[in-house]
Amino acid sequence: MSRSTPLKLLDLPPEIIHSCLLLLSLNDLAHCLHTGNRHLTQIMSTSLDIRYRVEQEFAGVEENPDFPGFALLPLDARLQALRERERRWREFAPVARYSIEYPPFSGVARLCRKDCALWLFTVGDDDDHFLVLSHTLFAVDLALGAQPAQWRTVFTGSTFIEFISLQEHDLLVIVAITPCDDHNSRVSMDALILTLSSSTPHPLAAEPKIHLGIRKALDFPTLNVDIDVAGDLLVISTVKWFGRPLDHDSLRVFDWKRGVLIPTQPNPSHGPRLAFLSSQHLIAPNTLDNSLDVLCFGASETPDRRAFPAAPETSHIFFAFNTSYGGYGAAGTKHHVLAIRPAPLIQIIGACTAGGNRTIAWADWGPRCAGWLDAARQTTTCLASCGARGVRYAPDIGLRDLDGPPQSPSRLQLLDFGERAVAAARRKQKSNQFIDQDSELKPPVIVEPSALIFGEPAPDSSDLAPFAEPVRSEVAYVQITSKERYEFEDVVLTDECIIGRKQNLDSEQGRETLDVLFFG
Repeated sequence: MSRSTPLKLLDLPPEIIHSCLLLLSLNDLAHCLHTGNRHLTQIMSTSLDIRYRVEQEFAGVEENPDFPGFALLPLDARLQALRERERRWREFAPVARYSIEYPPFSGVARLCRKDCALWLFTVGDDDDHFLVLSHTLFAVDLALGAQPAQWRTVFTGSTFIEFISLQEHDLLVIVAITPCDDHNSRVSMDALILTLSSSTPHPLAAEPKIHLGIRKALDFPTLNVDIDVAGDLLVISTVKWFGRPLDHDSLRVFDWKRGVLIPTQPNPSHGPRLAFLSSQHLIAPNTLDNSLDVLCFGASETPDRRAFPAAPETSHIFFAFNTSYGGYGAAGTKHHVLAIRPAPLIQIIGACTAGGNRTIAWADWGPRCAGWLDAARQTTTCLASCGARGVRYAPDIGLRDLDGPPQSPSRLQLLDFGERAVAAARRKQKSNQFIDQDSELKPPVIVEPSALIFGEPAPDSSDLAPFAEPVRSEVAYVQITSKERYEFEDVVLTDECIIGRKQNLDSEQGRETLDVLFFG
């Protein structure tokens, strides 16, 4: 019996080779291209599928399968749409601008959130003087096209203090507050695991309700609840700001599909902000130790149905904090904002924890993974973020023109921390290809890594000793300033648009209006 000769990849028909290439990562595709094989190069250079994947990777986005009709377009049309979308962001040229007014409601608007292309807000009672509890949740699709805004009631019927939604799982988590039958001064706090589309118990959740504990009703005016979801993980942090014993603070992680608490080391929560570096890494500020606590988890047993919006590793995480100096009672305060790059930080965490190291010094991660924003202008500035981009807006004084006085209304500044965006801007700067001064866009500015200088004298705390000298960073970003000025009270950034919030004083009840700059 003759021995068969192994068939090599390049001996296969081009269609099969192409299908194999589509399974590779971007780095592996680059290695294939660098082999210099003409056959591989021809297949890759003529493939719209590969070009589309590469440009999605460069843009840090994935296709939104919920966008009406987009998946039905031919591939070349989707590729062109992606290129146009990225051009509009680079040139601050929204494809559409429209206003969405809040619907009629009885009560007071409380919380608001974004989720992919959705805007959600809650309503509470007028007589809730502490302004913390809500009873109704509304949502609207921000990608209107030619259609009028259609608000829908997402949830009602139970009082709640916080919520989060995750469109890719059709998931809505409501932190509900229910009076205890046997004691009016105490309430039960529970996480309701629902569908975003119908507010019914989620079909993937084994338990529609996760009990979070019993609390005094009077706790809630001073209770901060923070919640986040990634993959199967649901994390809930509670911080009681005043008159609190520290054991009332907690940070708990659940598998929302199985309805069980995931055992972790004792992790009292000493900060209000949580964020996922990835679906396996949770980061939380620790204001007691002047540190960022990172919790690591195993891979999910049930992979996500899809990864839209872009996976957390491609997003930057913005943290804000204050530093004080000069002694108690006469201290000065400076406000700081840093943008953290998750991908390199995850690599550093993996390398350090593999060697048993549980504490990573600032010098070992900060310069490579964190970029600082100008502290001098942050105090009166609104800052929103999504993916690798941030948007900055100063509603009180207006952003200063170069060597000019404060002006109002204010320009918007788009901050792009994407490494490829910075590299592309540097290439254009060298070749003098930036947009003409007479266009609607001010020329982009590459903000090179600079030093963050704390107030004098240097902080006395040993935890802040690394910051006694200027803090260096290796992270640059591109700053794009709009030529038009806007009159917003706040700004929010999504993958598809910039949302300016403002009160419509001419409408009934002075309801809020969303001014949407849609980029696609």
